[in-house]
Amino acid sequence: MRKEAETTKSKKGSAMADAVQKTEDIRKWEDHTWNNDKLMAHFVTSRNGMTTDQVKKSQAEHGSNILTEKDALPWYVVFIKEMTGFFSLLLWFGSALCFLGYGIQEDKAEDQSNLYLGIVLALVVFVTGCFSYLQTSKAASLMDDFKGFIPKTADVRRDGVDKSIAA
Repeated sequence: MRKEAETTKSKKGSAMADAVQKTEDIRKWEDHTWNNDKLMAHFVTSRNGMTTDQVKKSQAEHGSNILTEKDALPWYVVFIKEMTGFFSLLLWFGSALCFLGYGIQEDKAEDQSNLYLGIVLALVVFVTGCFSYLQTSKAASLMDDFKGFIPKTADVRRDGVDKSIAA
């Protein structure tokens, strides 16, 4: 079990290191400063654009130029995740203990502090979870709105002819 945890931790660490390295690589890009001749030589093209054969070869080598969509979780799964985070679970447990303490005490009419504390803890966790869910759903909605910025078509030059193709 411990070895699995260490392997998972090292995978997360290496994934983070890879992400940092890729970000650093992007920061060092200089192709936006190159002149047209150097760009065409680097990307193996000409002023007439790519040929149909070059396009097919490039797609076979690099794949299609599309964004991959992340699977969306249903709203109720996201809501449950917000309500069952580590700290939230601790507070839910504390609330349950307060209710249990109130339930086992002999004179319930005299001291109701455990009942009130349990209610307050449960309300705090629920309200905090609701706010967190709203923030998460707003962020997801914002990311969906970015899809509207992607153009439906792209203007390209293929075999020396200007064309408009599906993006």
